[in-house]
Amino acid sequence: MILLKDISVKYKDNTIFNNLNLKIKHREFVGIVGPSGIGKSTLLKLIAGILKQSEGTLEYNKDHSIGYIFQDFALFDNLNVYKNMEIVLKDRNKIDSLLNKYDMMDRKDAYPDELSGGQKQRLAIARALLLDPKILLIDEATSALDKDLTQEFMEHMTHLNQQGMTLILITHQESLVDMYCSRKVVFEDIITKKIP
Repeated sequence: MILLKDISVKYKDNTIFNNLNLKIKHREFVGIVGPSGIGKSTLLKLIAGILKQSEGTLEYNKDHSIGYIFQDFALFDNLNVYKNMEIVLKDRNKIDSLLNKYDMMDRKDAYPDELSGGQKQRLAIARALLLDPKILLIDEATSALDKDLTQEFMEHMTHLNQQGMTLILITHQESLVDMYCSRKVVFEDIITKKIP
């Protein structure tokens, strides 16, 4: 379970959000929607430990590793596919297994600018799964994909959830949340309401 209680995030003189409250159950697939600039990506960065809250408490099982699929996939342009994986974990067998699973082994020497959008996405997924995460954070990962790739991606995320992974998806596409997620959270609601 992930519990965020009375979380506030401030950066210099700018308040990103105040009094955020959210509870995410183990094995839940939560879709979070809301307007741009409200703090949805900041929320994922808090959960991932990339940012620290100014106030409030964040609780989850620290033994659970976290995977993160960034909006722009966060691939290193100066590294080939294999090295983009190896930067997370130097385990040849695991890397080879995931590259095979995501049909990327034949592209292992290619650089990100030589990959299609779908290939970049598959690489980002494979890299996020290297550490066997129990929690997967997904930040607008379908925003630059066509309808078919988006559907393929969401079906795969649903499969990971069915295998026991907790997923948190940030998106502007409410239809995806309605179709694939077990719960929809409207961001404005979690910064104004207390956890029941």
